Amino acid sequence: MNANNSQIYYKQDEIYTSPMAGIRCKIVTTDLDYPKTLESKVFSLLWANMFTSSLNEFNFMADQAGIKGEITPRPNHLYVQIDGYVDNIENFVSDYFSQM
Repeated sequence: MNANNSQIYYKQDEIYTSPMAGIRCKIVTTDLDYPKTLESKVFSLLWANMFTSSLNEFNFMADQAGIKGEITPRPNHLYVQIDGYVDNIENFVSDYFSQM
């Protein structure tokens, strides 16, 4: 499926029989004229690092459940990548975005 900037891929797990999900999200913002100014690019890098650092304990627990979340500044957006087992990922995604 590919509609309205969304893509869904599916492949059956034949080895572990535990379905996994991968979520990718672009966050586009114009705060501080991002990405037009150097100031805004530095701010986005600092913000992403502080956000990741503030979630150390949360990410450790998620890692134990087989889930990984990451946010990275890109040239014109912030990129969020979340991968993990389907049975646990819904709560993680909800908590992850609520802490932003």
